[in-house]
Amino acid sequence: MTQTIDSPRFNLLPARRAGPILLAVSAGFIAGLSLAVPAQADTVPRYDVQRACRGAAEAAVSPGRTSQSCEDDETSARATLDKQWSDYPDADRARCVRASSLGGPASYVDLLTCLDMAKSVRALPKDRQDPLGIPPALR
Repeated sequence: MTQTIDSPRFNLLPARRAGPILLAVSAGFIAGLSLAVPAQADTVPRYDVQRACRGAAEAAVSPGRTSQSCEDDETSARATLDKQWSDYPDADRARCVRASSLGGPASYVDLLTCLDMAKSVRALPKDRQDPLGIPPALR
């Protein structure tokens, strides 16, 4: 007897076939993301700060934090990105632009954080740059 997945979308698919289908759909989505953003981001992207902050305020991401304080942080992050944009490698810029807009409205704070983390990882000794964070002794 074949089990089915309890989701309305996949209620007709046998469980053993759903895995490869979901994998193929996910791979297609990720590939589409890489095509949606040019490989070289020459300028800082334009994000809708008010929309992002309104969404964060509605979701109560940080209780007690106002939409205005969010907008101030986004504006400050944008100004920093304007000054430092050319200092970041093209690959980091493209990857972080995609990452900063996943899961909701895009954020300059998220973009700047991603770029700074990539820069920090590059500054580590080569033997400590494992992307999964696995210590050398356990690899």
